[in-house]
Amino acid sequence: MPRVAVVIPCLNEESSISAVIEDFRRALPEARILVFDNGSSDQTVQRAREYGAEVSLVTERGKGNVVRRALADVESDVYVLVDGDDTYDASIAPTMVGLVIQNKVDLVTAARQYAPDSKQTRTGHQFGNTSISRLVRLLFRSSEPDVLSGYRAMSRRFVKSFPTTANGFEIEVQLTAHASLLRVQTSTVTGLYRERINGRSKLKTIKDGRKIVFSILRIYRGYAPSRFFGSFSLIASAAGFAPFMLTTHGGLSSLVVTGLAWIASIILLVVGIVLNGISRIQYQQLRLAFLSQSDERV
Repeated sequence: MPRVAVVIPCLNEESSISAVIEDFRRALPEARILVFDNGSSDQTVQRAREYGAEVSLVTERGKGNVVRRALADVESDVYVLVDGDDTYDASIAPTMVGLVIQNKVDLVTAARQYAPDSKQTRTGHQFGNTSISRLVRLLFRSSEPDVLSGYRAMSRRFVKSFPTTANGFEIEVQLTAHASLLRVQTSTVTGLYRERINGRSKLKTIKDGRKIVFSILRIYRGYAPSRFFGSFSLIASAAGFAPFMLTTHGGLSSLVVTGLAWIASIILLVVGIVLNGISRIQYQQLRLAFLSQSDERV
């Protein structure tokens, strides 16, 4: 049987970690349960050990740093990544793992559906999640309805070829972008999403939302540099006509502004073409890294 590992990044989750461990042990009896603690100041580590989980400590702060360390250290055939706040439905984990093993899917995402008794008070979170998901689907040609879901199942070859540089909550966006770049098979299942026990989310709507948006643009710059810089080249080129459109007679100053705008447009276009060539080489290296990983799935 393929090995299954449940990876749980945690920070101050003493009130919920025991329930998460028990739920996933029932759902996936043969799986390893691994908790990666990010310096909790409460009893998270003690509770996790009491309930039989393997605990590792990660000192570098940020969810992205924890996930990067976990995916690098853990050896498995299927990886289930889930938050330790007991908001995700463990009962769908066998379905997600089954898709990875039997259908050869490399990334399965659990799209969140609020439980009937949920108050859904974080309207800012919901709006931001919907907006960011639409942006990612547009830029990366992805079909995932819930890009920021922290509940995933992944194959070994997908995990071991994932060159994440994320520090925080943008890790989910990078997972989606990586799947789109490699053009691997993906799937989505729907699961109930419960409110946190203490009612407080670590995700800050404005602060983390801004970081995620900038991260999306940074990832897209490397994903499709010709389109990224080509868009700015068109904007600069169009801006070169503005002085003539706003004035009756184009003077020397108008010519200078137009010339500078068109020079900038040409530079941006050349940069996009050069980086596109480099990007294709990097894609080929990632693809080779993906294919070089052993795949023990049935």
